[in-house]
Amino acid sequence: MQQVQRVEDFRQLLQVISSYVGRKVNPEEIKMDPYGMDPRNRWDTWAVILVDVGPVGFTNACLDPDFNPEQSQFSGLAPL
Repeated sequence: MQQVQRVEDFRQLLQVISSYVGRKVNPEEIKMDPYGMDPRNRWDTWAVILVDVGPVGFTNACLDPDFNPEQSQFSGLAPL
């Protein structure tokens, strides 16, 4: 992995992404989706998506307190 940064919660995640893109990112601009198991680090990986931009990173847990599996692009898929 090119860069790993530790974040404890959704607020910190927003700060990291805001710093990365050079502007304040609001919570409604971030979407998290389950991505699957990454065999390199054995994380249950979540994609961090900046709406209207695309993926900006990955986490090993869902940090979005408002996550709704029904809104996930992967909802309805059978678990592996």
